[in-house]
Amino acid sequence: MSQVPIYFINLDRSPDRAAFMQAGLKAQGLWGQSHRVNAIDAKADDYRDAFYRNLASRCWSLNPSLAACTESHRRAWSMFLETDDEIALFLEDDVVFAPRFAETLQEIVQNASEFECIKIDGNPFRMRVGPPIACGRTSLRALLGVTFSSAAYLLTRQGAKRMLQDTERYNLAIDLEKFRPRSGWRMFVSDPSICVQGMLINAVEGSELPEEILASIRHDNASWHDDPGPEPAWWTLKNKVQRQLTQKLPDALWRKRRLVKSGGGIQKIPLQDSFAPFRW
Repeated sequence: MSQVPIYFINLDRSPDRAAFMQAGLKAQGLWGQSHRVNAIDAKADDYRDAFYRNLASRCWSLNPSLAACTESHRRAWSMFLETDDEIALFLEDDVVFAPRFAETLQEIVQNASEFECIKIDGNPFRMRVGPPIACGRTSLRALLGVTFSSAAYLLTRQGAKRMLQDTERYNLAIDLEKFRPRSGWRMFVSDPSICVQGMLINAVEGSELPEEILASIRHDNASWHDDPGPEPAWWTLKNKVQRQLTQKLPDALWRKRRLVKSGGGIQKIPLQDSFAPFRW
């Protein structure tokens, strides 16, 4: 297959997760093109604090573990841009691959065009998507709304440059920051999803996953989160009004009908071959 470089993000204090990723990538025949990215650790490292807040923002605060996660992804994008490669795959260190992951990844890399970002991992939540677009023997859909999980995605060079620019300052966690519509941002999701974060599933083909993959390493120790406390009541009310005006009301009045008529929808994206059940 095309030797798309793979960057997987892993904390130094999580060698078991690094070993898990190495085993999974080797099983897919992809280890030779993989690079480990030393993740920034909110527990131990100094890191850039680029959080901002204004009245248009959604988050009142962002705890250090989420900020460090964003900075780790930024480090991976920078590593990619130091090369001459045109496209790269970025992974977090708890990704479980569908049996046909490598084959489908090849289909996407060889056939996709005119994009900056393609999300290839699944989550159990509904996504706002456009109609399916043939991509070899699989499909892509335009991702038209915010969604969760930044565990696996493709970026072009232009996409990586744009993300570094757009995250010079940020108000959201990395997945919500990256997977949100913006002007000129050509963003897609694979349908079906060809991998998933281990913490979102229980087992693969009847085999239990390792305990270290079933939990988020960034949230396993409340003592270092430095929880800034609850947001003020007026901010919560502002967000509710904002969601009603920008999401729920337009969907009810016209946007959802228009989307469905075009062949898209607000729907869950299945995992390829139903290779693993979601926890919920």
